[in-house]
Amino acid sequence: MICDAHVHVGYFNRRGYDAPFYYSPRRICSVLKRCGVWEFIFSSTSMQTVGVRFSDVHREAREVCRLFGRGAHPFLWITIDYLKYDPNLSVLHEGFYEGVKLHGQETPWLTVYEKELEAILTTAEEQEMPVMLHTGLGNEARSLGYLPHILRHASVKFNLAHGKPTDDVVRCLQTADQTFVDVSCMGEEEIDRVIRAGYADRLLWGTDFPVLSARSGEPLTQGMRRSLAWRMRVLPSIRLDDNFARFLGMPIEKQGAASAMQNAVIPDLQATSNRTPAPCRSCARG
Repeated sequence: MICDAHVHVGYFNRRGYDAPFYYSPRRICSVLKRCGVWEFIFSSTSMQTVGVRFSDVHREAREVCRLFGRGAHPFLWITIDYLKYDPNLSVLHEGFYEGVKLHGQETPWLTVYEKELEAILTTAEEQEMPVMLHTGLGNEARSLGYLPHILRHASVKFNLAHGKPTDDVVRCLQTADQTFVDVSCMGEEEIDRVIRAGYADRLLWGTDFPVLSARSGEPLTQGMRRSLAWRMRVLPSIRLDDNFARFLGMPIEKQGAASAMQNAVIPDLQATSNRTPAPCRSCARG
């Protein structure tokens, strides 16, 4: 079974375009279905796009779920502007969103808005929601910077998305049992470091789709299939679907996994599966 823990929909800067390009729910869902993805967690990059109404972002998320079905798991990307718009995070009490996404390089939660960060995590804990944290190399997004907050919310599962820096991530995994890490933008050596430390059971498959294709200009289907071919080579024996289910706290059906994976990678991309997906820049907005 293919479960992608890091997908986006919405506006994002695309190579060759002067204005943000809209990656619509229909476009994203069609590529994921074509590539054999069964389950995925998604959030909207529209949240960081000037001029987009928050009500439209909520409608966008519902459209993804309508088009894809039960396999789509919406996470609310919370920015400081959104928190000002909905300070009580009332939308998280409605039963639609399944988790929260926070990006420290978009909103400096660790360095400026630490009080607000705690309020968000408290709400997530009350609603029994997992949290995705964008991690990077700067002080505003280092994994270790989040560790005190993670420990204060021991019942919340956290995905340290991108796994940056690797030593920080390993320490977080050692210290907090509820932490996971998705491998989007991680290299083979970084992934191997996590596996050798004994935490293969907390690795999540993530692609940051369609961000890397948007930056490179590669067609979306080709980019996703290349990522899946790379996964088959680098992580052939890790039960990533089980890890995904544990992160979300829900069972995931296993039947048909082999055929789905077989259909996901077209033969002429097998030869290119040794090409590591391009790493994120430290200022990535994915």
